[in-house]
Amino acid sequence: MSALWAVDGTSTVMIFLIGLTLPEIRNEFNISPVQEGYLGSAFFVALTTLSLPSAIWMSRFSPRIVTLLALIGMTVTAVLQGIAPNYWILLAARLMFMYALVSRTQAEVMLIQQWFSGPRIATLNSITVASFGIGQLAAIGLVPILMPHVGGWRGIHLLLAVVYAAVAVAWFIVGRERPYQTSATEAAPTALRVDGTPGGPAGVLKRHPILFVIASTQFGGAMAWATFVTFFPTFAQDEHGLSLITVGLLFSAFPIGGTIGSLTVGPLSNWIRRRKPFIFTQGFIMPILYLTILSMGPDNPLISWLPDSFVSSDSWTLALVPFLVIQGMMTSSVVPMIMTVPFDMQFRPREVAVAVGLIRTITPLGSTIGPVLAGALQEGTGSLETALFIVLPVSVTVGLIGILLPESHPSRRTG
Repeated sequence: MSALWAVDGTSTVMIFLIGLTLPEIRNEFNISPVQEGYLGSAFFVALTTLSLPSAIWMSRFSPRIVTLLALIGMTVTAVLQGIAPNYWILLAARLMFMYALVSRTQAEVMLIQQWFSGPRIATLNSITVASFGIGQLAAIGLVPILMPHVGGWRGIHLLLAVVYAAVAVAWFIVGRERPYQTSATEAAPTALRVDGTPGGPAGVLKRHPILFVIASTQFGGAMAWATFVTFFPTFAQDEHGLSLITVGLLFSAFPIGGTIGSLTVGPLSNWIRRRKPFIFTQGFIMPILYLTILSMGPDNPLISWLPDSFVSSDSWTLALVPFLVIQGMMTSSVVPMIMTVPFDMQFRPREVAVAVGLIRTITPLGSTIGPVLAGALQEGTGSLETALFIVLPVSVTVGLIGILLPESHPSRRTG
C-alpha cells in the first residue's frame, strides 16, 4: 500500500502543477484561455473516457503488471511534455500521460480487495485520497520554488520523469499480489454475485441503477474543484498582484485541508457508522466557501479589523488560509465516502472495479467541463472573476444529490 500511495502522490503532482505552470506556458506558446482549460481538463478527459472500459477489460490482467506498465508510460510521456516544441504536442503528451495514469486505477481497487476487507476499506480510501492531497501540496508548495532552478516548466516535467522512473523501480521490487480469499468473496449475498451470470461484471450497473446516482453525486463538485485548482493561482496573480511563490504558499493551505479531511473522514464514518452525512453536508458548505474565497481582498469587510499596515501588504492573504483549509477538508472528505460505497454494497472484486470505474467516469466529466467552461466564460465576459463566480457555486449539487443517496454503511444500509 505504501508503494501504491507513492504512485498516487507523485502522479498527483503532474495533475496539479498545471495551474502554476500555465503563466509560463501561456507566454511561450501564446495560447487562449480555452486552450489553457484544455490542459487543465486533460486528466479528467482521460478519467471520463477510460475509467469504465479499463475497469471492465483491464481488470482481467495482473494488477501488479498493469501498475508497472502504467508507470513506464507515465515516465515516457512526462519526458515528452518536457521537450514539447508546441502547444498541441504538449497537450497530446499530457493527455497520454493521463491515460497511462488512469489505466492503473482499477488495478489499485483490485489490490485493495486482495489484501483488505471490512471497515479497513474506508480507512484505506481515506489514506489514498490523502496521498493525492500530499501530491497536490507538493505541486503547489514546491513547483514555484523549483521552477527557477530546473529550467522553468519544462525542467519540472523532466524532473518528474525521473521521479516516475524511480517509483517504477520501487514498485517492481515491492509490488505484490495476493489471491482473493474465499471468505471475502463468498460472503456477498447471492443476489449481488453476478460474475457467473450473463453480462459479467458490467451487469452490476444494470442490476443496481442506484450506482448511477452515486456516481453523479460529485459531478458539480468536480466541476467547481477542477476550475478552482486550475484558475485560482492565475486569479490571485491577476486580481491581487501576488507573486507566483506567494500564490503557491497560500494555495498550499487547500491540499493541507484536503489531507486532514481525507485522513479523518474514514475513521469518523466508521465510528458513527454512517457515510451519507459526510457527503451532503459538505455539498452545502462548499459553494459558500468558494464564494467567500473569491470575495476576499484588501477591501473585504471580513478583514477590516486587521491593521492598515497588514492589509496594505500581501500579508492580508493570511486571512484566506483558514477558508482554504476548510474548503480543502470539505472537498476531499466527500471523495473517500463516495468511493467506499461500492465496497459497502458487497459486490465481488471485478464488480467493485466496474462500480468504481463508473464513479471515475461520471465524476471527472464534471472536472473536464469545469475548466473549459470557465475559460469560455472568461473569453465571453472578459473577466476570470465573473467566470469563477458562475462555475464554482455548482458544487451545491453535491448536497442536493447527496440527500437522495441511501445510507450504505453495512450496519445501517437501507438500499
